[in-house]
Amino acid sequence: MKKFIALAAVGIASISTLAACGNGDTVVKVGKEKIYKDDIYKDLVNQYGKDYLLGEIEYRLLVQNAKLNDNDVQTKVKVLEAENGAKTIKSLAKKMGITEDDVVKRARSLAAEEKILIKEAKLTKEDINIAFEARKYKLMADYITVDSKQKAQKIVNLVRSGKVRNLENAAHKVIETYYLQYQWNVELSEGLLDEKVLANTMGLKDGEVSNVIEKDGQYYIYEIKSRNTVELENERLNIVRELAAEKGIDITNVIEKLKKKDKVEYKDKDVEELMK
Repeated sequence: MKKFIALAAVGIASISTLAACGNGDTVVKVGKEKIYKDDIYKDLVNQYGKDYLLGEIEYRLLVQNAKLNDNDVQTKVKVLEAENGAKTIKSLAKKMGITEDDVVKRARSLAAEEKILIKEAKLTKEDINIAFEARKYKLMADYITVDSKQKAQKIVNLVRSGKVRNLENAAHKVIETYYLQYQWNVELSEGLLDEKVLANTMGLKDGEVSNVIEKDGQYYIYEIKSRNTVELENERLNIVRELAAEKGIDITNVIEKLKKKDKVEYKDKDVEELMK
C-alpha cells in the first residue's frame, strides 16, 4: 500500500511518458548519441513496474469500495499535516518530497482503509470512542521501580519536599539499588494506559511525581516529563486498525477479498507476465 507514492517519485512517471512513445522513438539525445525507448523501457518496468502496479490496484480497490466524500479526504489531509508538523498542504508536500496531488492520494487511501475496516469489522462509533478514551492521554515520564513500599514513599516525600532536583536524585539518596527508565512513553509501552498509572498521574504537572503505584509486587513512581491530549481524528485510524485486528481483520486480507469481488484483469500481455 505505501510503496506507490515513493515509487512515483523515483521513476514511475517516466514509465508512463516512455510508454506514450512509439517503438524506437528517441527519448534522450546525448551529443550525437541517442537513447531509445526500447533500450530503457523494459528495465524501468522490471525495476519499478510491479510494485507500482500492485500499489495502484490496491489503491483503486479501496477507493472504489469505500464511497468517500470530500470531507473524508480533507480530514485525513489535516491528520497528515498534524503528523508532519505542516500547516498547509503545500508545506506538507514539500516535507514529504511529493506533489500536492500525491498528498491527496495518500489521504484518500488512508480514508478508504479506515472506512472499509470499520465496515468489515462492524465497528460502531461507541467502540471507537471507548478505545479513544483509554489512549487520548500521551504521557512521557521517567519512572523508577523499587521493591519496598516504605522506601518508595520516602522517595516520593523527598522529591515533593523540594530538597532534591528530581526523582533520580531522590532515589540515589534513599536506596542503593533501583531501576530507572528515562523518557518512557507510557501510552505506547503499556498499550492502553494502565488504570493505576492513569489514576495516579492525572492532573500532575511537568516535573511532579505520582503517588506510589503497586504493580506485580513492585512499587513504581512516575515523574512527569510531558503530557498532552490528542485529538480523536489523529488517532482514529490506528484505533480502527487495532480494533479490527482484535477481530482477525486487517487491510491486507480485505484487499485480497476485494480482488476476488472486483475482478482484476490484465489487458496487456507484458503486464500480465510482469505480475506473475
